[in-house]
Amino acid sequence: MNSKRLFVALWPSPAVQREWAVLAAEAPHGVPVSPGNLHLTLAFLGSSSLQQEARYRRALSGLRFAPIALDIGCLGFWREPRILWAGPKETPVALAALVEDINVLLRPCGFIPETRPFQAHITLKRKFPGPAPDWGTRSSVRWLADTVALVWSQSTPQGVYYQPLLRIPATPSL
Repeated sequence: MNSKRLFVALWPSPAVQREWAVLAAEAPHGVPVSPGNLHLTLAFLGSSSLQQEARYRRALSGLRFAPIALDIGCLGFWREPRILWAGPKETPVALAALVEDINVLLRPCGFIPETRPFQAHITLKRKFPGPAPDWGTRSSVRWLADTVALVWSQSTPQGVYYQPLLRIPATPSL
């Protein structure tokens, strides 16, 4: 294997992933994302050689960030590619700053950041017919995001599997 499809994400605990899976199950139709794959993407790196992966690992080892409190409290739908997602009503300043810090660290590795504005979201379902259901009266899913991961997206006969290759814990004292 000469390349891996990589991305950088906030990686939740299994308990938070289970909460999001329950939320996804409440929406009829569509194909749910496997609970163990639920995450919040910060940067999509795409097909990366082993040398690029090594450069990304070195660059990300310099990442320092404080835990970020997120209230996931709204649902959205993107017509193309037919995705049901959950996210905060507004992207917290600390989260936008983390994305920019990651972009700065990865640019010297050849990474070209996304030109569209960052939108914090967790993909809950694919092939969703839309529109997004109303959030209703349910409480927000509170998440203290404290782990950034370099993740390998692997296609298998059983579906896509996301494997964190490197986990960077938050630095609480920042």
